[in-house]
Amino acid sequence: MPSSVSSSAAQRRIAAFLVVGGITAGIYYALIGLLWRVLGLHYLLGVSVAYVCAVVFHFMASRHVTFEASQDSARRQIPRYLAMAAINYVITVSVVDLSVRLAGLHVYFGSTLAILATMVTGYLGMRRWVFATKPR
Repeated sequence: MPSSVSSSAAQRRIAAFLVVGGITAGIYYALIGLLWRVLGLHYLLGVSVAYVCAVVFHFMASRHVTFEASQDSARRQIPRYLAMAAINYVITVSVVDLSVRLAGLHVYFGSTLAILATMVTGYLGMRRWVFATKPR
């Protein structure tokens, strides 16, 4: 019985991660469109600003919904999340820039590749480090 409960909790967490990630991606794409297409910012600046805004939503939603860790110290979680987000940001900007400049792909396609590239590092980083239960 305990393994089915933990399996059920893991499935719920992964489903929540995917839903939160989907909403975050929607925010990210909408902001890229606004900043790059409408306001005419350079695509890397648009991707960067959109990333920062999406990260704010993603942290809050991941903390409260995906990992149900709002009872734990945000003072411990925020620096860890920012470190993980910084690593994922470098991956994101690198993938988008290489996709656009070298492969001639569209910014949105490069952004999608970047999201795919950071999904595993993001989930594992949050599950095992950012929102890991602190030993009591």
